[in-house]
Amino acid sequence: MRCAVVTKIADGFEESIFDTLASVDKALEFGFGSFSIIELMFFKEEKSKLKTNLSFFNAIQKASKRNFDWVFFLEGNQLLFKEAFKVAQNHLRNLDALWGENAVWDKSSIQMGEQNPKTFQSEKGYKKSRGYKALNDNPFIKLKSLIDISVHLAPQDQNWKNYSDLLWSSCNCKKIESPFVADRLDLF
Repeated sequence: MRCAVVTKIADGFEESIFDTLASVDKALEFGFGSFSIIELMFFKEEKSKLKTNLSFFNAIQKASKRNFDWVFFLEGNQLLFKEAFKVAQNHLRNLDALWGENAVWDKSSIQMGEQNPKTFQSEKGYKKSRGYKALNDNPFIKLKSLIDISVHLAPQDQNWKNYSDLLWSSCNCKKIESPFVADRLDLF
């Protein structure tokens, strides 16, 4: 399986991207999990939400043209846990999307999110757990599933809440307790 790590670079985070890339390097050194190829792809956050959505969609199309099977989403202000790919390998079989727990890093410690429940694997569990609010924006998603649901969203409606709602209502999704990334509090 091939995985594209689609990374958004937002204004103000151009410097932190180097720490993000270093965390990706550490994760790759730790292991590829069930992926044979993992590549980084970047897109720039634009001032216009519609342009950002189009940049995101173009990154997805680029990943599709390059025959990736999965995409993982990472932002330029986040750090990837070194175990992320290996943890994911235990869950990806028979799934269309996989989310990890939310975590934050503040230079001295990592704190886990406070979402309840920490795991679920059904649309009912998704809705019961406050839906999108119980997730982060860093899932592994089977690229074919993402493209299939994208056709149901106009460019102005392409956001994580709408993508998540469609994925959980029409695909096989799961949220696990292990985090894949940590948001950096030192940048806010």
